[in-house]
Amino acid sequence: MGDVNIKPIANIEVTLQEQSTQQQMKARTNSNGKVDFIITKGKNWAIFIDGYKYEQEVIERDDEASSTLSLYLTHNPALNERMKKQTFARADLKLKIIDQSDLSAGETKPGHFEIEIKVTNSAGRLQTEKEVHVLCLDNKTMYVSFTNDKGVAIFQLPTRQFYDIDVEEQLNASFINNDQPNGYTFTKRWCMIPMTWMNRIYRTPSLKKSGCH
Repeated sequence: MGDVNIKPIANIEVTLQEQSTQQQMKARTNSNGKVDFIITKGKNWAIFIDGYKYEQEVIERDDEASSTLSLYLTHNPALNERMKKQTFARADLKLKIIDQSDLSAGETKPGHFEIEIKVTNSAGRLQTEKEVHVLCLDNKTMYVSFTNDKGVAIFQLPTRQFYDIDVEEQLNASFINNDQPNGYTFTKRWCMIPMTWMNRIYRTPSLKKSGCH
């Protein structure tokens, strides 16, 4: 296990939890960021690092054969805290819906920033006419657009907010942080269906580009 700079993280608690019995095994990483477990029973084991569940990783034990599995995980506490703020609940939020499907790249309104979200499938092919939602939980607003013939959905969003991104039935595929005065970051999250995300930063009159990852 390492941090975002691929530096080993020592003395951090790693927990494996069997999903049906809730049985747990715990250990701490050594100076090389490594921890070893021997699993002799159970089927599917979830992974927690410092109390945070890594949804994208599940260890499956085979009853018929013994094997060795090695995993490398990047631990990013700041990113984990941001992802904890996401919700999969939509029906009870009583959201205000703002249709931005007619927007095109151009002049950005004061107090807003413009972002283009490009959607491709796992083979890298552009996905057209995909419904994209950008959700702000703080002001209970959902911005809606569709990808064009270039696979791009365009949004103009108020600054100084946090946003979650949905595409079709895939909730929380990514998110945007726009809480800093000098720009915003766009972060990819593991995807449950074969879609990937790319982004570009465009005209932002009152902001400077701070980077994206």
